[in-house]
Amino acid sequence: MDKLKETIKLIGKDIYNLDKGQKNLLSLNKAYSLFPTFAGLQNQTSRLASKNDLEELKRSIGAGSSTELKGQGFPYNLNADIGVTYIDTTAKNGAYKWIKKQAGTGWKTWSILAGDTGSVRPNNIQSNLDNSYIELRRINSTVEITFGGLQWGWFGIKRRGSEGYYPQSSDKERNVTILPIGGLPLGFRPTSSKIGIMMNDKGKRYGTWYVGGSSDKNHVRLQFDDPVPTDRDITDIRFTAMTYTTDDPWPETL
Repeated sequence: MDKLKETIKLIGKDIYNLDKGQKNLLSLNKAYSLFPTFAGLQNQTSRLASKNDLEELKRSIGAGSSTELKGQGFPYNLNADIGVTYIDTTAKNGAYKWIKKQAGTGWKTWSILAGDTGSVRPNNIQSNLDNSYIELRRINSTVEITFGGLQWGWFGIKRRGSEGYYPQSSDKERNVTILPIGGLPLGFRPTSSKIGIMMNDKGKRYGTWYVGGSSDKNHVRLQFDDPVPTDRDITDIRFTAMTYTTDDPWPETL
């Protein structure tokens, strides 16, 4: 009998709890009012960013410090990701923008994107007449050599055998040294040896110019078709263009 009373009491308690819970439930009308209408959904959707908007945002954020670095001096010690660019705010020796081309550190892991050394005149020139000069200029990975210094932009050499004349050993009568062995500065050396034509002011051929690459001791010489005169200087030499690619690091000094 006691168990029956206890069971009836528990059933009554459950009925009370159910009745109390019903009072906390939403009414049907109230529940429907919480669902968005079709027009409301359209309005909310129109406010969302499109895929193109998100991509543009991602690009604008990604264009920050993770893809372009800034510093002072060359970036050779930076171990950045491949494709990262670097700006040298001091533009040391004319180089101001680089790109990472391979993993690791060192000058071989970076390529110059924007740099200009300006005109550089080596002070180790030989055999030149009076104010004749050789001039080097590097723009990015391209080097140009020009000659001049005399009237009308001519270049001249001293007569063979005179003081300051340096014959080149492969043909001492016809070849003359302009920059000695190892004299072409690092930063301006060609990937391979180069050759071209030299002539007088009227276009008559004198012979060839020669720039030795790393396999030929990084020097510059002139190679005349005829023996260089011993009784007169040559004062009116002109040259075909001397332009080539270099794989050298950017020059540390100018």
